[in-house]
Amino acid sequence: MATTLRDIAERVGTSEATVSLVLNGRQFHRVSAAMRERIEGVARELDYRPNRQAQLLAGGKTKTVALLVNRLLNQFFAEYLSAVESKLSEKGYHAVPFETFSRPERAEEQLGMISQRLCDGIIALEYTGDPDTRRSRGASFPLVVRVEEFGHRAEPTADAGSVFIDYEPATRHLFETFKSVGATRIGMLTDTRHDLNLPAGELSARGESQRAMLEQLGLYESPTQCVSLSQESDLSEWAYATEKLLAQEPKIDCLLVHNATVIPAVLYRLAEMGRRVGEDISVATYDDPISARWLGGGLTVVREPIQSVADSLVRTVLDRIGGRTATDGSRLEAELVVRRSSRLSGS
Repeated sequence: MATTLRDIAERVGTSEATVSLVLNGRQFHRVSAAMRERIEGVARELDYRPNRQAQLLAGGKTKTVALLVNRLLNQFFAEYLSAVESKLSEKGYHAVPFETFSRPERAEEQLGMISQRLCDGIIALEYTGDPDTRRSRGASFPLVVRVEEFGHRAEPTADAGSVFIDYEPATRHLFETFKSVGATRIGMLTDTRHDLNLPAGELSARGESQRAMLEQLGLYESPTQCVSLSQESDLSEWAYATEKLLAQEPKIDCLLVHNATVIPAVLYRLAEMGRRVGEDISVATYDDPISARWLGGGLTVVREPIQSVADSLVRTVLDRIGGRTATDGSRLEAELVVRRSSRLSGS
């Protein structure tokens, strides 16, 4: 038979109400530290399991936050899930991940389902849905969006909470690093949204910023220096794209790859083609999984301060859930980590 609050109260010698204050996480600060320790100790001893349905009826909260990600297999989003879950658990909440696969219709479907109170709030690590729908959802439900921007080039999130990560300073530093080691011609392997050959009105904030900086530094002159693929592309397609890029532009001596998820295929094909990373070609990418310290002898990356961003995301969504004035508009900067892969012979 399952242990009840009454069982614990009788063992401790206090009221059910006091036990509920401690174990159901509501106003537990009203109970002395000594009493809390006694109650929690007896609860563990009796293997108490909270009645989630009763908690929902009493407080109207699920104590969960939905986390929208592209793919859980992507190390970048997996690291975010771990960081967000850790910070939520400190506050008595848990993260429930949902994969969008970067498909707007899937994201909207999931947001509609979640906002029917499946969870108390939503953190969108990647939002590919309709901006107008996002505004209306943010006005009626606790929604916080992680926003990548390049020097404030990003669509405002309006009524949705937001945490901004500015990639422009670190990216500029990366391009200057390429120049400092003697690189003269860059190759870009990127997502179709960031293809530098798109017309100005269709180019993403990331692509717009990159193109301006590269032209200013004299690293980018020809449309054949950029090859783009969709997010649905597999690693073999990224390997082929690497070969295609260097075949049409053999003088490329520095290479920026879309993200670290696809970098193994790129490095493999470079090795097959006889290109030596950190010697005759300088390579960098976005995101910094643990493997990046070993790939290419140590991979130069532009990365987000994930722990700090996760802290801002959790703080903002919990403020919104609690009806408090949300700490919207937090801004952090990505950082450049220079490793061996961005060198050239003689540098």
